[in-house]
Amino acid sequence: MIKQISGDEITNLSGTILDAMRGRFAGVSVGTRSVLVRGGSARFDSDVGGAAWDVDGNLYNGDSPPYHINVNNVKSITVMPASWAQARYGMLASGGIVIIRTISGSFDDMKARKDHLYDQPMLRNNIYKGDAVYFENKLDSQPKYLRAIANETTFENAYQQYLLQRNSYGHLAHFYVDVHNHFSQKWKLEKIANTILSNIEELFNNDVNALKVLAYTYEEKGLNLKTQSIYETIYALKPVLVQSQRDLAHCYAKLGNYKKAWLLYGKHIKTVNDSLATNGTDVIVKNELLDLLQYHGADMDIDVSQYIFDTEKGDMTLSVEWNNPNTQFELQFVGPEQHYYNWNNAVDISNAQLLKGNFSNSFTIDDLSKGQWLINIKYLGNYENTPSYLKFTIKDNKTGKETIKTVKLYTRNIFYKFMSISPPDQIVSY
Repeated sequence: MIKQISGDEITNLSGTILDAMRGRFAGVSVGTRSVLVRGGSARFDSDVGGAAWDVDGNLYNGDSPPYHINVNNVKSITVMPASWAQARYGMLASGGIVIIRTISGSFDDMKARKDHLYDQPMLRNNIYKGDAVYFENKLDSQPKYLRAIANETTFENAYQQYLLQRNSYGHLAHFYVDVHNHFSQKWKLEKIANTILSNIEELFNNDVNALKVLAYTYEEKGLNLKTQSIYETIYALKPVLVQSQRDLAHCYAKLGNYKKAWLLYGKHIKTVNDSLATNGTDVIVKNELLDLLQYHGADMDIDVSQYIFDTEKGDMTLSVEWNNPNTQFELQFVGPEQHYYNWNNAVDISNAQLLKGNFSNSFTIDDLSKGQWLINIKYLGNYENTPSYLKFTIKDNKTGKETIKTVKLYTRNIFYKFMSISPPDQIVSY
């Protein structure tokens, strides 16, 4: 997650910019010549490479810290991990980037240059105005088929209406998801609701996008064996896609099939030729593989002494996956101090990564003790006249507990409130 301090927080005893940063950012190691950011390509036992530097728009390599900066002239210091920084700075930021804005070079002195406008969101206060809206859950905003079913006053009539509507809409996978949700929530009949949902597996058994929605729904409901079955089907259809490998491996690990998970994670590493990217699915695989080794290495008879484990994982890790490769969306993270940061999957995940099956990304949430985080979503479309589905996994890094939330996206270009995360571990979806 992006972290920032203001110049007012810098002690007068700081001699260099490295001194000013030391001990101020969780997950950031400040050496004598470099800054190492958790999630970057450099290792924490190294003192070279590390994060690049952006000083008022002037860029420096990671091994060339801007020692010339007068720390008393610093307006703000922002640390951006590689998963965020590479979309803007490219491979220069493979180890993350440290963005420094000085008082003399900022907008505050009314001398801002036009070539700095690209970075205006980081220069202005980027204060959230509370303009995200709630999802439209009223009946009149729902699809026609769902309104017809919901208007029935008895379960028997509602079910007959479902059978009638299926004649017109049964060719759409999301029809069964919507009807399942209705029968589950209104009539509390899980067995019948799940039977309706299972139509997806039967009717769309070669449609990976539809099967992913089914897997997301099963996983959110805690039906892990059903989830495994669907991910096995997806893997059989698309065995070379890195997302297929990761999803099934993670499912195996959750069910205690550690050796199967280990083999699939290993296949993923070989698929990318041992060259893991610093964002997207590769980061998720790396972190899950290390967790598997750290906590279950002995179960697999693996000597874990040769591995280096991250002891500073942040409070929570939020992962997002999307069912349709063409889905485009933007996430907005609003921190406890109401500063917001936006992430766009179409910008950050390259076409080359998408072709390999990279349909996910993860974010670290720090400083949860300071207050609530809000996550908003703006849907940008998927080139088709069908909704997209996103699955969010919120992992408590202290306990390992995972919470799954899925969301259906259809209306475009509006920021919707999706979820809030409050200390110590309260998660509320809207």
